[in-house]
Amino acid sequence: MDLGISGKTVLVTGSSRGTGEAIAHGFAAEGAHVLVHGLALDDAEPVAAAIVEAGGKASAIGGDITTEAGSETAADDALAAAEGRIDILINNYGTGERGFWFDAKTGSDAWIDVYQKNVLSAMRMIRKLTPQMKARGWG
Repeated sequence: MDLGISGKTVLVTGSSRGTGEAIAHGFAAEGAHVLVHGLALDDAEPVAAAIVEAGGKASAIGGDITTEAGSETAADDALAAAEGRIDILINNYGTGERGFWFDAKTGSDAWIDVYQKNVLSAMRMIRKLTPQMKARGWG
């Protein structure tokens, strides 16, 4: 399949394992430079190395995007690795906890934690990275 993204740079958050890792490999197979993200740099490095070993182009970045500071670090490191140009942002990072949301034992802290991971992490990355996409008219 040719998606026409060869030479583009793609940041896939939460790509150090699972679905995100598969997404990263898929973009690499299309010829994109993939920025593999993990909460810690050590988490992302093996996936980036596997992509490079398979003949693709990848860089590893880390950062806890559930916080403002971690999101800033991840976005800044991604832009540095991409020489200031990220063409595609895949907000894959997210998680959920087992249990029933209506259960009285599930306090508001659990709701806030899931919201940070699944909504605010994506919003922070969008807010940080879309200006450079808009400036180039791509992304």
